[in-house]
Amino acid sequence: MSHHVRRSSGGTGTEMARLREQAQLLALGDSALAIEFPPGIDEGTNTAVHALARWIAINLRVGIIETVPAYHTLTVFYDPCIYWFDELKSLL
Repeated sequence: MSHHVRRSSGGTGTEMARLREQAQLLALGDSALAIEFPPGIDEGTNTAVHALARWIAINLRVGIIETVPAYHTLTVFYDPCIYWFDELKSLL
């Protein structure tokens, strides 16, 4: 599989909204979830992943153990005593 880096203006409101609509949230057991953006190596997508990680760090401090950003995914480890998957999903 080949990956091409696409350049974008990064982080515009329209682009962020488009990426959010395309994102999928997947449960990873009872204490983690993965947010998958469209696959590929894309500057705009990666910017969105890191922006979401920052938003979580600022707005959901209690109950979030760690966020792990990658090219087009963000894994969020959380305390299942504080959040249930569906609750956290609705916040994101």
